[in-house]
Amino acid sequence: MMSADRRILTIDIGNTAMKVSVFQGETQLTAMAGREVTRAAVMSYLGDCRVDGVACCRVGQDTEDIVGMVRRMTDVPFLELGPDTPVPVAVDYNRATLGNDRLAAVVGVAARDACVLLADVGTAMTLDLARGLRYAGGNISPGLRLRFESLNRFTALLPLVDADGTVHDFGHSTEDAIRSGVVRGLAYEVAGTLDRVRVYEPDARLVVTGGNAGILSKQLTVLGVPHAIDRQAVGRGLVRIFNYANNDSNE
Repeated sequence: MMSADRRILTIDIGNTAMKVSVFQGETQLTAMAGREVTRAAVMSYLGDCRVDGVACCRVGQDTEDIVGMVRRMTDVPFLELGPDTPVPVAVDYNRATLGNDRLAAVVGVAARDACVLLADVGTAMTLDLARGLRYAGGNISPGLRLRFESLNRFTALLPLVDADGTVHDFGHSTEDAIRSGVVRGLAYEVAGTLDRVRVYEPDARLVVTGGNAGILSKQLTVLGVPHAIDRQAVGRGLVRIFNYANNDSNE
């Protein structure tokens, strides 16, 4: 079967949430995430939708054994991304220490003759660079929630704040100052990294993904930083890796 015709079920188990999607070729047909992902919901998925393969990656705990259930219910090729899985990009990173979701996301946005900086904003924020079909490395820093919680936990008087509310250039209360410093600071970090990449890749473009992509995107827009949001990067990457491992590597 040609890869464009295959229907692939993808399972992305992150630090705080799980996403399950069905792709045909590189088009996402349907998806569920977070609390929507239950054993009953996935069983219904598999009953209603033909799949020709399953691809998954995990960095968090599969507390409901969704992966195990899918393996037991299906008789199709199954791929779980690991450090020895063949992938369609060269990797300039120690794969034994590389998060599988990061690698899948980079594969999902990589394109020949293009340079892409991928900002994935979740529990942690990762900034990964794809130079053509080569993963050229990346950085890891705390995500929004970790930044807010660390200010509260490791100081005597600073309150616990979240991202809900107006972000100012400069805050006019301690709560405002924390929110503006954390949220706008995240955007400055991404914008500064993009500026650095463009010293040697002038045409590099920025792609944003992850659970807090919308928050980051809003601040990048305020700062005038062109970017795109891609919420399907991991799933698309898993599909590309599945197809590469299951015959496209030899075509």
